[in-house]
Amino acid sequence: MVRYNAAVVGLGRIGFDFVLDRKREQPASHCAAYSMNKRTNLIAGVDTDEACRRLFHKTFPKSAVFSDIDSLFASMMPDIVSVSVSEESHLDAVQNVIAHKPRLVVLEKPVALNVADGERIIQCAKTHNVPVLVNHNRRFADDYRQTKRLIDEGLLGDIHTCNAKLWAGSVIYSKDRFERGECSLLHDGTHLIDILRFLFGEHFNSPTVTALRRTDRTVKNEQTGETEIETELVRYLGLCYSFGQTVVNIEISGQKKYFGFELDIIGSRGRIVIGNGYYKVYTAQKSPFYDNFTSLVRQKQYKTFRETHYFSNMVSNAAAFLDGSAQLFSTLEDGVGVLRDLTAIASVIDNN
Repeated sequence: MVRYNAAVVGLGRIGFDFVLDRKREQPASHCAAYSMNKRTNLIAGVDTDEACRRLFHKTFPKSAVFSDIDSLFASMMPDIVSVSVSEESHLDAVQNVIAHKPRLVVLEKPVALNVADGERIIQCAKTHNVPVLVNHNRRFADDYRQTKRLIDEGLLGDIHTCNAKLWAGSVIYSKDRFERGECSLLHDGTHLIDILRFLFGEHFNSPTVTALRRTDRTVKNEQTGETEIETELVRYLGLCYSFGQTVVNIEISGQKKYFGFELDIIGSRGRIVIGNGYYKVYTAQKSPFYDNFTSLVRQKQYKTFRETHYFSNMVSNAAAFLDGSAQLFSTLEDGVGVLRDLTAIASVIDNN
């Protein structure tokens, strides 16, 4: 069995820190995933921040640590390099990594701040003939992969409706925040739009806004210390799409005291409700509630997933791809496609 050497550029939350979160399913970061997978060796971490480098070295003392990408490649040539830097640094960092020609690059979502930058990354990858896997983690999770399989096998019949919900306490959208990559529509909406594309296909119409709530708020400027008023912040958004015959209703709320992510998929013969920590499958059967009726009955054999292996499966897919035995589950083209859809949503918001 071949083991592939991996390095991680960007030792922030998703790159490294989440390995320290005891409540999260592990592995929950790129570093943890490579260190825990039998197909990979974590050989190095890269970050410009000295404190991040020290903590990484304390946690993974056998792995090398570098302050910049060029120093990494001057010392070693990893097979796989994860790029998990902040969004504003994605373009420069991933182009630099690709230019050194590792066998595979794993890029965090969103792949770039805008479609134009995403296209530049695609061109760079083609020029250097370096494949790029995008870590849209729900595509790799066991619960969403089972949902895709059950839909494709026809368990739910024809899919009529999907009600998709994203709840948080952050600002959903403003034009300047979206351009800087500092809003929930880009950060969390990337996951929502990507999993809809994964389940229902890439081709759907432009969204219709069904609800929109804007507010103003006072914030403190971290550089000047002065208070400023941000205006026209979207805190609630309702959208309606159609994927062929499937209608998708999206609700994104930035006014909740909790984080939630849920899909309620309704077909002609069944229903699946999937969210963070819960999973329910129903099919149409002779009703246990009424005579001469058919009702949705929960199928207990489809239990809640205690672990979804979202990061483990991503690394396994990367190794299988390098083996030549599998295609990438989530491509750079998928990531740029999501950016296009998010940009279309932003345009619709601006026009309402």
